[in-house]
Amino acid sequence: MQTSKIVEVDGVFIGAAVLLPEAQGWRFVAADHRADSADGRTAPTLHDAQQLAKRAYFTSRGRALAPCRVGPGWEGKGTPPPTIGPVGNSLDGAPG
Repeated sequence: MQTSKIVEVDGVFIGAAVLLPEAQGWRFVAADHRADSADGRTAPTLHDAQQLAKRAYFTSRGRALAPCRVGPGWEGKGTPPPTIGPVGNSLDGAPG
């Protein structure tokens, strides 16, 4: 079995660094589309592999998505309903 380490950014799993055989370094395997540019890249150390993955994640154009918000009507009524996608796509059917 190969040795691997989870790579996270702010608690988000973005992929894994896999130790290559015969001390060839570490290969990053992306699990998040925002880190795809680093997928398959190798680095000499675990730290270097984690850094290249994080750099790819933060420089990805997909990181700057449209903000999400909750539809009107929940203010002051406890926990807001869940939302998904861009502004106005509320799971509860409320207009955006």
